[in-house]
Amino acid sequence: MEVTTALDCTSFIRRMRGLHPGELLDIAGRLSQQQGSADGEVAWWRATMAVSSALRGSRRTREASLAAHRTAVAVLAGAAAANLLPDHQDQATAVARSAAEVSRLLVAGGPPAVGPDRSVPLLAAFVGCGIEPVGEFCRAS
Repeated sequence: MEVTTALDCTSFIRRMRGLHPGELLDIAGRLSQQQGSADGEVAWWRATMAVSSALRGSRRTREASLAAHRTAVAVLAGAAAANLLPDHQDQATAVARSAAEVSRLLVAGGPPAVGPDRSVPLLAAFVGCGIEPVGEFCRAS
């Protein structure tokens, strides 16, 4: 899998499975803020469309779908293991869905393949949770 960022999909999935309860809830809070406005929703939509386009162009949509599924399952399994479910089901689901989009981005080739302006909305919520390449990229953009 060619990923031009220092983060690969397997590492990202592993990190998502190991999120601490506080990290998961922090990410969920950032997602809520980010997507709580019309501008945030539009930026998210544009980012996912750019990822979809890059995946179609590289003929990697099936691989990306599998990675997205594995990521979502990993987040929810980690949340269950941390006893966050069912009390924080909505937050865990939001993080799982968002993390799945990040996996799709990584399969597409990362921010360079999709464009920095399109990648930041997908990555921003994960800054500060110990995934250094995400933070480095968002700070540089």
